[in-house]
Amino acid sequence: MSKKVLLWLVFPAFFLCLFLGIYLHDAYHNSYLLIPSEQSEVITTEEPAEQKKININTADKSELMELEGIGEARAKEIIRYREKRGGFKSIQEIMRISGIGRKSFLKLRDYITVTEE
Repeated sequence: MSKKVLLWLVFPAFFLCLFLGIYLHDAYHNSYLLIPSEQSEVITTEEPAEQKKININTADKSELMELEGIGEARAKEIIRYREKRGGFKSIQEIMRISGIGRKSFLKLRDYITVTEE
């Protein structure tokens, strides 16, 4: 095998190993990969207790304020909206409240309902 062919095989293999080593080192230290260690904690598969959803058509101000991102002013606005419109038809309708956009809705949607459970 000529030196030229050998160089075309050795250098790419060397750099491939080098970059793979750097990636694995970085991945290990930045938790890209889950590599178990001897000191790993035991992870239980117990599911957390299901949180009761708050009915935005019947909740009072204090119940609404238990929701993340809902303060006193927004709770009053929710109550005012449902009294004026006869209640929410769907949970998505809460985005019509000033200050509750898509991001806020995505945080709230698992904790609110418009039906009795």
